[in-house]
Amino acid sequence: MAGRAQHYVSLCCITYLYAARAGHSIDAGVETVLGARARAAGKRFGYLETAEAQIRVLADLAPADEAHFLAVTIHQLEEGPDQLSALDEPWARGDLATLSERLDADWAEAGPAVHDAVIIRRNRNWADQIEQRLAGAGSAFITVGAAHLVGEENVVQLLRERGVTVEGP
Repeated sequence: MAGRAQHYVSLCCITYLYAARAGHSIDAGVETVLGARARAAGKRFGYLETAEAQIRVLADLAPADEAHFLAVTIHQLEEGPDQLSALDEPWARGDLATLSERLDADWAEAGPAVHDAVIIRRNRNWADQIEQRLAGAGSAFITVGAAHLVGEENVVQLLRERGVTVEGP
């Protein structure tokens, strides 16, 4: 896994550097902001998956799918910072329909194996974990990235199919 994991880490670094050059800040991300608030308030803090599991998502892709995803990512980066703004604007407005449309196009370009690995299988896993956590005592605040809230088999849809009441879209 070491070689393939290094490719994944390199891809993430390229993407983060690109976003930073386009004016985006990792420090403004939902995980960073809400995580800091939770820690400051003394809340228990956890994750739905480990860092290793995140790396394995792409490291375990078939080599052809991995190479295709890298090529698609590089192509999207070459399109310029407008690509990022095209997702930021509907996210900021809470426009799930437009966000879904744009992400669906990105996932179609990435291919079904990548979409299944990065979104669908993780959504199923997370929905199982969220359902278990909600069955316990107390309360929980759970955040996931916007790409997991839209499109086919999104986390909200999967929870509703399990009979969990979800407020919002």
